[in-house]
Amino acid sequence: MKKRIALIIVSVLFLLVTLTACTKEEKSNDKTYMYDKFSIVLPNTFSIADMSDDYYSKFSIVYETQESIIFVTKDEVNWDSLGFDFETMTINDYGEVFISNFNDPNAKVENVNGVSYAYYEDEFISYFASFTKGSDAFWLVQFGCRKNDYDTMKPGFIKWAQTIKVK
Repeated sequence: MKKRIALIIVSVLFLLVTLTACTKEEKSNDKTYMYDKFSIVLPNTFSIADMSDDYYSKFSIVYETQESIIFVTKDEVNWDSLGFDFETMTINDYGEVFISNFNDPNAKVENVNGVSYAYYEDEFISYFASFTKGSDAFWLVQFGCRKNDYDTMKPGFIKWAQTIKVK
């Protein structure tokens, strides 16, 4: 009887240790990436791209994996000089300015799960561009992947965009 109780106690303890280890392992798969006044939670498989690359150097920071890329831009435009009042300008206003750069009559700012975004694509890549407003600038975060992977990747893009924090 004592052996049975001891076996049950050992089994319960083993189960608790295993569950705790699994929980920690699951949480450790995500990492908070920070740049300037910007942070985002992404899988720890992302790395910071080589910002000395001529193409990447036009962005504030670029995160990448084999499956997707994230271009982050702190848009420090002097909005007042363009006829906008930064203080009263909304995220959707900024999104409308962003999509006005495309000659696509179907482009529009949409909102899903608290994320304002626009969808666009080029020859090979589909983009989920999210918009966030900080205390001194708008932040444009463009999540990109191969066109045929977009429907699979979009839920992840939304999840990651929900973790964006700016000051």
